[in-house]
Amino acid sequence: MSETQDEVLKVGVLSPARGLEQRLTPDVTTGLIFSQIYDSPFRAPSKPGEPPRAVLFDSFERVPQPEGVRYVATLRPGLKLSDGSRVRTAELARALHDTPVRHVARIRTERDTIVFDCKRANLKLDMLLCGLGYSVMIQRDGAWLGTGPYALAESSERLIRLVRNPHCRPRANIPEVHVRVMPPDKSGRATALEEALSAGEIDISTVLPRDSVERVRGVRKVFQAGEATALLFFNCSRGKTRDPQIRRALAMAVDREALAATCYTNPLAYVAKGFLPPKLGRVRDRHEFDPRRARQELRAAGVEPNTSFTVQLVWAPRDYLPRPKKTVEMLMEQLRAVGLTPRLIETRDGLDFFDKTSKGDYDMLLSGWIADSHDIVDYCESLLDSRRLLQRERPDAQAGNMGHFNDEEVDRVVAEFRDTRDERTLRAISDMIDEKRPFLPLMYGPSVLVHSWRVSGIQWRGPALLDFATLELS
Repeated sequence: MSETQDEVLKVGVLSPARGLEQRLTPDVTTGLIFSQIYDSPFRAPSKPGEPPRAVLFDSFERVPQPEGVRYVATLRPGLKLSDGSRVRTAELARALHDTPVRHVARIRTERDTIVFDCKRANLKLDMLLCGLGYSVMIQRDGAWLGTGPYALAESSERLIRLVRNPHCRPRANIPEVHVRVMPPDKSGRATALEEALSAGEIDISTVLPRDSVERVRGVRKVFQAGEATALLFFNCSRGKTRDPQIRRALAMAVDREALAATCYTNPLAYVAKGFLPPKLGRVRDRHEFDPRRARQELRAAGVEPNTSFTVQLVWAPRDYLPRPKKTVEMLMEQLRAVGLTPRLIETRDGLDFFDKTSKGDYDMLLSGWIADSHDIVDYCESLLDSRRLLQRERPDAQAGNMGHFNDEEVDRVVAEFRDTRDERTLRAISDMIDEKRPFLPLMYGPSVLVHSWRVSGIQWRGPALLDFATLELS
């Protein structure tokens, strides 16, 4: 039976959840709900320098090997799924094998332990296993279950209802959560969500654009350094944009400041200067807006005047792109200015965007990426690693390689950066982005959390990284 309204946390979002039971997290809403139901093996540290906290393991031992490194893990005693059944070592190992950890480790069971044999000696596997993409999903009687603080009770276009998992330890404070979907209006504004927050009908939201936050009254507003970057991806696997010379020329046609001005009154504060969002660090790129040279380079590469280029657009406002339709209109105007004929491809929702991106039937894609963790290496891998291609048949919550970019040299340098984490290698990655131009960073998105005064106990690490279990209602 549903709880009284005083015992229900009401969360406001802009789009419905899609692909929850398929390991598809194409948007913030789905990622936010997914992280309440399914646990990753480790929780990322709240402060730099602290070790990750084990969630599913009782012990996790690092054993150096002649080649690579071995990790040996034991399950946390009494670990149960939301239906009360115990998690077995073998099925947890199988569930982890279904995540991208299979790319870096051979997973097997040995008596009551899970063994990870890793080729790279410097791999910090506990840090890697903090990511949303490594969440454990186990099937029981045809349903996907997790060990997280909540279980899915209902999901529709307008409401996602979560109920407390009584078998999770520690237990969630709030017995029930209602995630209410309030889509933007025809102008792209989050009017319904703004009004519901001001009226006290919604308790908390992490998805409001920066300008919407200014219109909400009677709530507390929490701001963090941006964790997201709007990106113009170029399709590196097919069509005209397979040629890096054409990709670089198209990038020269883009005025980042003008695009940022479609979303913010002070665009210089948000225009991108590199691919990393401010929360993760700063490394400047070498992009120059030069439409005259862009036109020359396009002609030199064999692109005739009025050549058609398709631009696929993200389906709804995002942290990094609060006014997607206005921004894409400005982008298409800039492409016309260098003699091209852009054609827009729109998407209905997260799954439609996921499917179309997976197929890759576009030349450019206006979207972006929100950090799944505060690990700079995760961000680099999501956008650049060839194993992080967004593919419908191989769901991966951390797949941000939307330009179908596959480059062995880049893969090698990104893997080296996971081991070394030094500034020299990071600089090399940024230079490779400038040279090979799989995408162009456009603008940063601020992270904003808005909540009513009756909510406390907030542990917030980013748009899709809000822990409902620690919240309390007064």
